[in-house]
This record gives sequence, structure tokens and C-alpha cells, in this order.
Amino acid sequence: DLLREHDIDLTPATAALADAHEQGHTVALVARDANLIGLLALADTIKPGAADAISALHAQKLTTVLLTGDSPAAGARIAAELGIERVHAGVAPTQKADVVRELQAAGEKVAMVGDGINDAVALATADLGLALVSGTDIALKAADIILVRSSPSDVVAIIGLVIFISRDISVHQRQS
Repeated sequence: DLLREHDIDLTPATAALADAHEQGHTVALVARDANLIGLLALADTIKPGAADAISALHAQKLTTVLLTGDSPAAGARIAAELGIERVHAGVAPTQKADVVRELQAAGEKVAMVGDGINDAVALATADLGLALVSGTDIALKAADIILVRSSPSDVVAIIGLVIFISRDISVHQRQS
């Protein structure tokens, strides 16, 4: 919009813009002296091991949901790469917490993994909030557990441990 306000012709970039948006990239256009000179297509990278971690969670019969503030196209791209079927994209920070509450109201136990200020409310709302140590201070304070290595495999290990401990506590309560 800013470039159009300055009467910069975007026509030469129309096809590239459409392609980048279709692939779920965020686009930045570059102009100099009222001429379009470049286009940057930016995309989130997926942490190494994330797809394996999602597969491991699915193998435990756990459901995964992607909550992202990114565009629907970006959310769909990331979800497809990770094997996640349920996606909520274009979600504001408070809406992430709303999705967590909806899942809880449906009887689900919710573990939320996040690292940013946009995740803090949902981390605090979830039954189990897991923050990556590389995250913002507010996310770290909102979480129940901080993952020091920020490794996707640690998420699988922690969730497995929590499930095991919960079952053990339940068995001991029945025996009492």
C-alpha cells in the first residue's frame, strides 16, 4: 500500500507476488527513486526434528494443532510440512487462548508450546505450558515448564513424562 501511495508500479512483480503469497511467504517490496527494484519472500523455517516430534506425538495417539498468527497460506504450508491436520492461522494472541479454552471445553487436555509474547496467554491457559528457553521473558513466566535445549524431541519427552506421572498418580489414588 505504501508503494502504491507513492505511485510505484507493482505490475512487474504481480506474478512473483502471487507466487510468494500462494506459498505462504511474507513479502517485502523494495523501491528506489520511484521504481520497484526488488521483492523479498520471507518464510519461517521449521526446526530440525520438528516433523519427527510431531510424528512421535501422533504415534502416541495425541492430536496436534497449529496456532499461528501467520497467514492462512503460511499456516497451511507449515502444517503440511509437519503433518499437522488442524490449523488455526491468522490468530491474534488472545484468540490462541480462546482456541485452548475451546479444546478444554471439549474435554481435551491441552499442552501448549510457545516462545513469544504472542503465546503467553495461551501458555498460561493451557493445562501444560511449555516455553522454549530462547523465548521472551513473558512466555517463560507464563509457562509451567521451560525447555532449556529448545529441541522438539524434548517436547515429546516432557509430554510422555507428564502422561506417565499422571497415570501413576491416578493409580496411587485408586489404591488409597
